[in-house]
Amino acid sequence: MSMRERLGQRPRLFGVLVAAVTFGISALFVGGTALAAGGGPSGTLPVSQATTAAYVNGTTVQIQYPREFFCGAAGSYQPMSSSGCEVGAAATTGPDGQSITNMQTLYVVVPLFTNPTPAPQCPIVGECVNHPTTLDLSQVFGSGYGDIPLPAHSHILDGTGGGWWKIDVVAVPNESAWTKLTSGASLSTLTQMQAQGEVSPTIPSNLFLFFNVVGH
Repeated sequence: MSMRERLGQRPRLFGVLVAAVTFGISALFVGGTALAAGGGPSGTLPVSQATTAAYVNGTTVQIQYPREFFCGAAGSYQPMSSSGCEVGAAATTGPDGQSITNMQTLYVVVPLFTNPTPAPQCPIVGECVNHPTTLDLSQVFGSGYGDIPLPAHSHILDGTGGGWWKIDVVAVPNESAWTKLTSGASLSTLTQMQAQGEVSPTIPSNLFLFFNVVGH
């Protein structure tokens, strides 16, 4: 099933998402001006002390990134982004030869509107520590979105482990949904909102991040 068909299972939400993106790329990339695509996979060097916040089980934790990101093969699809990372097709190969099947999951939640409160945990467009600077979103939104800056976003974890995490993406169409999701700050809140059509279905990617949960 294609990503358009998957999103199309919720016609009202699919219309909201498409409208938000076609209205203007700034509605997707909250928190700054879109940056030009860079020549390398990341704008930030991997350093062991680098951290961001994340939500898990109703609380906010700190996660530490001692290694650079990895983008695996996604079947026969060749990403168009300068980073080699894409959203819309699941990875078929994992980092370090690891199995993807039971890997921990980080859900990247992306606001599709301006000035979300609270601010995204990665608030700067095109830049977040040890993340790719660009993504290929053409499988979700069509041609013209093959190499665009990383959007501002927050993180929801499915556990408190460490090591490699696979990345799935969820779009949040409005402030009301963002407030509810960040107040719940948990995977259970996210799945409940997906069941009610308040946020998008889960969208796979070929992106993996390496981090550990280090503090609350």
